[in-house]
Amino acid sequence: MAVTEGSVQVPPDSTGKIIDTNELTRAAQTVERQNISIADPETDVAIAAVVNVGSYALQTVRPTDWSVKHVPAAATQATISKAAGAAGVQHVCTSLMGVISTVGTAQTVLVLNLRDGASGAGTIVWSQQFILPVNTTLVIAQSNLNIIGTAATAMTLEFSAAGVADSVCSVSMTGYTITAP
Repeated sequence: MAVTEGSVQVPPDSTGKIIDTNELTRAAQTVERQNISIADPETDVAIAAVVNVGSYALQTVRPTDWSVKHVPAAATQATISKAAGAAGVQHVCTSLMGVISTVGTAQTVLVLNLRDGASGAGTIVWSQQFILPVNTTLVIAQSNLNIIGTAATAMTLEFSAAGVADSVCSVSMTGYTITAP
């Protein structure tokens, strides 16, 4: 016999109506798998899922997660874009990373930029500047971000220029896509 151990309630919509409630149950030390899909009420597009995978562990999974990366040849600018979505679609950056290693030459001022738009042209929404001595590796890693871009616009992570001779660099970012409110 299953015993109710708790419940997950999806928050109310704009009218105050509870969207869904899902009971978590346990029988003989096992937890039934429980799924709730959350959809945009206007478009009926799934925007998240809440999953119970055991012992009351809940995980939020966004159906539109993405990741992009660029690892170019030595002394080449690292730049990557998540292409613009359709009208009304926005990208949200959740993490970013830039890595550069100098070999034999000090790195003059270089900037890692997250742009709301195309390479070299979009509005800079996050930035970090640095200078590196010879034979040094710098890792810039940011997670738990929620940087929302403009609808129907690419999102780009890039170094401001190529690194010095024999340097190597890379960029990567993760995020998800939403329908603009």
